[in-house]
Amino acid sequence: MRAMVIAVLPVIVCIAVYMLDDPTKHSLIFIPASFRMYQLYTTHFVHFTLPHLFNNLLAYFIFVCAAYAIFTRVGKGFWKTLAIILLVAPLVASLSWLLASRVYPFENVSMYGFSTISSAVIGLFGFGIFLHLITLNAEKNSASLFVLLSGVALIPITYGNLPAGLLLLVICIAAFAYSARSIDRIPKKDALLLVLGLILYQIGILSIFPSQIIRGSTVVNILAHYAGFAVGYFTPWLADDYQTRRTPQTC
Repeated sequence: MRAMVIAVLPVIVCIAVYMLDDPTKHSLIFIPASFRMYQLYTTHFVHFTLPHLFNNLLAYFIFVCAAYAIFTRVGKGFWKTLAIILLVAPLVASLSWLLASRVYPFENVSMYGFSTISSAVIGLFGFGIFLHLITLNAEKNSASLFVLLSGVALIPITYGNLPAGLLLLVICIAAFAYSARSIDRIPKKDALLLVLGLILYQIGILSIFPSQIIRGSTVVNILAHYAGFAVGYFTPWLADDYQTRRTPQTC
């Protein structure tokens, strides 16, 4: 129960910040041209519209629950990894926006919203799928590449770059074939869970990398989504030795 506070606390903060008046919210937003250090973090909990807040929290809830389910079934260290991601992902996204503003004219462009963390838990869920493959005795490095590319390959296709997407898909299929060489047999239950997990994972990828970046007067901060996803997928490699249970337990 105590560990669940790690997952719920950011949601409470988002809702509490949403209830603040607009001037106070603006004081929490990160703008590269003029910012305070605390804004590197607080900006990721600011929302001005209910749909923006709802969509971000819905994606977060879906994938943090999915990641928890798969981690507790096949591995360990979920809560520690989630805590690190919640601390690191906002800072990485803000710093990447700050660095980008040194190259592109983003100095006066603000970034805010919980989508960075939502993207991070999608990446964390993807890592959980990798853990599941490891429990089935898949080759580690190629299995990780397969899971990563199974989602990432969709990004260039989403933006109309079909050749790049097809190339990534070919590499993805080759990585799966190589990783599966050491798998004798996949039980039907595990095969079903993997297929459903990959479908959900790809839906998540498409939700954080939409085809329409410009929506009315707002712009989707794709860079923050990339940063969040990368932190979510790669943090477990650094935060834990990702030991797994070779015999998956029943939930």
